[in-house]
Amino acid sequence: MKANEKSSGAGVLTGAVVGLAVGAAAVILSKKQNRNKIKTHIHNMLEVGEDTIQDTKDSINDLKDKARNKVSQEMKKTSEKLADVSKKTKA
Repeated sequence: MKANEKSSGAGVLTGAVVGLAVGAAAVILSKKQNRNKIKTHIHNMLEVGEDTIQDTKDSINDLKDKARNKVSQEMKKTSEKLADVSKKTKA
């Protein structure tokens, strides 16, 4: 057998599988009830995705606020220590 003969057999099989999938999808989508179920399911999945994105954004904002507060506290401590050292060296 030649290489192109093998690939054409695989192509026929792939085409049959794709055709079967498209046909099954067409049968499922031909009923309005099924289309509505799919639409509802997709809508619910999108809502969950949006909620997850918002929760992630909120968590990131909380972490950023905590980090800013920690940096601010550490800068204040460092400034106080520098002020103490400065006073001691002037004395």
